[in-house]
Amino acid sequence: MKKRTGYFKFINNFVGNSRGASIIEFALIAPVFLMFVMYILELGYVMILQNALDAGVRAGGRYGITQAASSGSGRQANIEAQIRITVQTFSGGWIKSSSPNLVIYASSSPTLQNNAGVTAGSSSTGTNANYGIPGYTVNYLVVYTFNSFIPLFGLSNSVKLQAESTFVTENPSPS
Repeated sequence: MKKRTGYFKFINNFVGNSRGASIIEFALIAPVFLMFVMYILELGYVMILQNALDAGVRAGGRYGITQAASSGSGRQANIEAQIRITVQTFSGGWIKSSSPNLVIYASSSPTLQNNAGVTAGSSSTGTNANYGIPGYTVNYLVVYTFNSFIPLFGLSNSVKLQAESTFVTENPSPS
């Protein structure tokens, strides 16, 4: 067999030599792997925040329907404070109770049918503040705008998380 020289020798040396291949493979795979790990961590963070919102709306509803708070506008402020404190506790302090990204909407009606769908903008400071009347339904919607480090869903870094629940106010127990 003839020994190859020139151009073919260069090709044989290049193809036959595998030194440094693992570094090139690492350089190609590492960014993809690290991005995948970041997505998993970010998704876990979002799930913790969603759980905190769910716990907050449940705690606020339980607090509100049992007549534990005073009546009138002070009652609604107490319920919202309960929601904010619970959200901060369950999120491990990641969502502060004073966060401007945490918005609480509430609406009330005499029957469940009239209370379908709370729309953004129907804040609890409106004229529909019958939150303490026994038998009325109260719908709480908690919205948190989460700004992620990397775009999770689509091209935006901003994700709106929300939790909603409807409760019927109980009759106060005789004292």
